[in-house]
Amino acid sequence: MILKTILKELLPSLPDRGLSTNELYEVMLDVLEKENLFLITALDEVDYTIRLQGPDLIYRLTRLNDTKLNPIERLSLILIVRDVSVHLFLDKSTSSTLQHNIVNLKPYSANQLYDILKMRVKDAFFDGVVKDETIKLISDLASSKGDARYAIDLLWRAGKYAELECSEIVTPEHVRKAQSDICPNIAYDDIYMLPLQQKLILFAIAKFLRNKKRAYITTGELKREYKLICEEFEIQPVKHTQLWKYVNELTELGYIRSKRSGSGYRGKTTLISLEDVPAETIEKILLSSLREGSL
Repeated sequence: MILKTILKELLPSLPDRGLSTNELYEVMLDVLEKENLFLITALDEVDYTIRLQGPDLIYRLTRLNDTKLNPIERLSLILIVRDVSVHLFLDKSTSSTLQHNIVNLKPYSANQLYDILKMRVKDAFFDGVVKDETIKLISDLASSKGDARYAIDLLWRAGKYAELECSEIVTPEHVRKAQSDICPNIAYDDIYMLPLQQKLILFAIAKFLRNKKRAYITTGELKREYKLICEEFEIQPVKHTQLWKYVNELTELGYIRSKRSGSGYRGKTTLISLEDVPAETIEKILLSSLREGSL
């Protein structure tokens, strides 16, 4: 299929059927020589192809001129891979033929993923359906992997959750539900084992995010919400220093994540979000525990 795709560009009159793989190689080389053309072929996901079907394609493409004396090299290859160790699947002669000029691309940052998602949202959703805060939350969640496909999958699943709930907008809570589907990192039973104050803080975060339909809670908002929760259940709140000690511990345990605020916020503050768990789920678990008096 790859060879036919190349030849359709070089020779549109090529019949769809009737030529063997060897004949396709010969036709391609013949066209390049007759037209005095030089072909650069970029092949994506090559490591997947090699693992699935073997290195035959790469071997043949690097051996086009083996039967000629002092040939002009008319074909250059750009091989795009996720794992550079794929060269171990090639025989030594093929590996040595390839010039190992490697360009390493870094994983996408949160800002880059945000730009990608903004374009996808524009194509896939009506105006105003996906708020900017929701896009930023997806970008932050996916930035740990640096994978645009993962970010787009989160967006798609969040949209499906919104559609299922007949919601007119895709909220951060839909994103958290989508994240818990794709990568359920939290064992819900472990929440019951958290110390009292960590449970109260986590409950305050979840309740606020669900009620406000927000992606993040600021430090000031968390302090106020936490004190209200403590008053409601007649529990003595901890002081500022101890509060942030518990917040840091919840971050290390993977329940929440935090970042510095950017544009859209007055001054500098810390923004806190739930990591991989829907706020509604966390709130239900802890509210049930509170009512049972097991905290």
